[in-house]
Amino acid sequence: MRRFIITTLATAMLLSVGACIQDESTESQEADVKGQEDHGRNPDLIDRMGRPEITNFLLRVPFAKDGYNVADTFDLGWLQQRHYRDLISLGIGAWDKFDGKEDWHLFSHQSDLSYTLVRDYLIVDTSKACSVDTESYFEIEQAPLGEHQTCGGRPPNADVIDTLVTLLVGGPATEDRFGDGIDGVPRPAVDTFPYLVEPHPTPQPEDGGA
Repeated sequence: MRRFIITTLATAMLLSVGACIQDESTESQEADVKGQEDHGRNPDLIDRMGRPEITNFLLRVPFAKDGYNVADTFDLGWLQQRHYRDLISLGIGAWDKFDGKEDWHLFSHQSDLSYTLVRDYLIVDTSKACSVDTESYFEIEQAPLGEHQTCGGRPPNADVIDTLVTLLVGGPATEDRFGDGIDGVPRPAVDTFPYLVEPHPTPQPEDGGA
């Protein structure tokens, strides 16, 4: 399996997606944020675990990112969902160009992916065992209904950025592996409660340093 490493993600995405969404009006974006402020939140919802880097990778408009972050992802209105799905689809299309192939077709696969990503919460199957090293991120969302093999979620040591980049660049059926050039955390989590390791020691200043 070939491995492609993308080394200029931030700059390239800023240019690519920024060009796609330059027609978004400031008035529309500000109205969207105001609508989020007025939107009632579910009092029984304490918090949720969202998917990493969705706003940074796919929502490149600052106003849209703010509104998306404060929205109740379990109760998005129809107009909100359509607005964010449109922006996410633009982001998917920009990432899809990196390998020179169109893997996410606008009115089929891309539409399905944007619908999944706009619902920003992790899905976990507690009936299936997994460890801190299981590469199960986004497996439930990609598998046919009821045919997933892992617990899903986001295990601590899973390389979720490579998984996300591979999905966006390579498409739903790629056998290639794309990534950010970082192949794991320097101090992996352990598989016993509380699943953490000792923090890195505080760097000591050199002689004469501050």
